[in-house]
Amino acid sequence: MFVSSPMGKVRFTDCLRAILHESYGAAEAETYAYYQKHCAFMFKVEADIVEFCPHYFKLHSAVRLFECVCYTHEEVELFEIVDRKSGDEVALLSRAQFFERRQDFYENEGRRVNSKKGPMSILYSSENILDYLSEDMGVSLFSRGFTPNEFAWQMDTIYREMKKRNYLFFEDTTVKEFYRDIIEPLYPQMSTHDQNFYWKFFKPKGSLVL
Repeated sequence: MFVSSPMGKVRFTDCLRAILHESYGAAEAETYAYYQKHCAFMFKVEADIVEFCPHYFKLHSAVRLFECVCYTHEEVELFEIVDRKSGDEVALLSRAQFFERRQDFYENEGRRVNSKKGPMSILYSSENILDYLSEDMGVSLFSRGFTPNEFAWQMDTIYREMKKRNYLFFEDTTVKEFYRDIIEPLYPQMSTHDQNFYWKFFKPKGSLVL
């Protein structure tokens, strides 16, 4: 292990909640609460043992998607991190190491006992996993059968970026702020007219007209 910082990394549990939220909306909280209560055994038993509880299937599905993204995109990296006052100890996990240890992480809400005296280690992935999760879950303004033109594609790209960053569009968010935060990294040459259009399109109901 080496001393580093978890900046640019995402906890497994945050990935799991992101998948559940994208799939089930506000119902994510109830399913995650079920996971917190039953994670110690729910990945060891078949569905009949938990009386075919819907949360069981939702969580197994979410975990399989997490694994699918990890194993099909080489750019996604996995880390086992021990949080210490002297600095985080970070170990880069190979796919084989992750496969060997994954049950321990799943059954302890993303943590694993790796030392009798030390704190539990935590499973993280590289931040780019959020991009691949969004792609694989089909986060989009449009249905799968819709073929967007260039303008609609731009709009959808901006929407995906907002979702990826969990961007908070407040009532007093100005056009300049929205452009700086979301649009400029994607489309730095966008006209002022289009900036205003996208700002008006995405601003929440009840926003102030600026």
